Amino acid sequence: MTADKKLKVGILGCAKIVEFAIINPSKNIVKIEPYAIASRNFEKARLFSEKYGVTKAMPSYQDVITDPNVDFIYIALPNDSHVEWAIKAAQAQKHILVEKPLSTDIDGIYDLTAMCEKNKVFLLEALMVQHHPWQQEIKKIVESNAFGALKEIQTVLTFIPKYDLSQNYRGDPKKGGGSFYDLSPYWLQFIQSLRRLQDARFDGNSRFNGPRGIDLSFTASLQFPDGLMCRLETSFEKPYRASHTLYFEEATLTVNDIFRANTGRFKISYTIEHLQLKTAEKIFCPPSNYYENQLLFFFDVIVGARPNIPVDRSIERIGLMKDIYTKAFEKVNGY
Repeated sequence: MTADKKLKVGILGCAKIVEFAIINPSKNIVKIEPYAIASRNFEKARLFSEKYGVTKAMPSYQDVITDPNVDFIYIALPNDSHVEWAIKAAQAQKHILVEKPLSTDIDGIYDLTAMCEKNKVFLLEALMVQHHPWQQEIKKIVESNAFGALKEIQTVLTFIPKYDLSQNYRGDPKKGGGSFYDLSPYWLQFIQSLRRLQDARFDGNSRFNGPRGIDLSFTASLQFPDGLMCRLETSFEKPYRASHTLYFEEATLTVNDIFRANTGRFKISYTIEHLQLKTAEKIFCPPSNYYENQLLFFFDVIVGARPNIPVDRSIERIGLMKDIYTKAFEKVNGY
């Protein structure tokens, strides 16, 4: 496949995320075409295709997957359906971009990766934040040791949903609902960009007091052998906040509003407070859109212009997510 080819994407699901992840960025990327879409309800898919200019509305997910014109599949289904439909896409020799988390359990992922290898297709978990310059800049700062050793990272990811959780998969624990599974992938991916997760001791806490027993709020921690402590707060009960704060020996670095680049080409900024000098500076990364970057990255992977992100990173995150969630659940239920 050559870099001048236009790739047609088949979309599974009509969730709101499709507009941000595929429809809007494809307007600025001529080599990506939203070609086909399906929903559990055909009429919903038909209306979606008319509203957003998707070429075809199709009766079923399987019809999208088997359409010979489709080059890759984007999966925007409830979390518990991701692996099932990713395997079917791989069987049809389609490349796969699947919303985070790739799964709520590592069961089935090895079957998926084996199927991808067998059929020579690429698989990417859609964690869009990893495709923005700010992460690379902070990684360079950490590795440079310019402000001394990194002692602690505090991450806060909270928002109050505008939809009825009782009517949404995020309000169903059987579908991977709850604030932790929805938001912790961003925390773990950021930490993972700095070091391996497998070396950390972990903890988790929640009251699991939401609809059907989901975690409306959750706190988690990772402690590494060198003393680095990483803390997370997620919530569907608190106003919007999305930040990472890194505490070094000689400075504090804060990235606020990390989801700002979801909806357009916006600058992400970070502030460095120099502890000894008692001064602060604000640094802006170039304007960029997460989802445009993600689609361009996956395009390059498919045409062979750059290597893919190893799926082992997703497996590492998902295994740790399950362990943290299980530990918190067992505390509440007295296991």
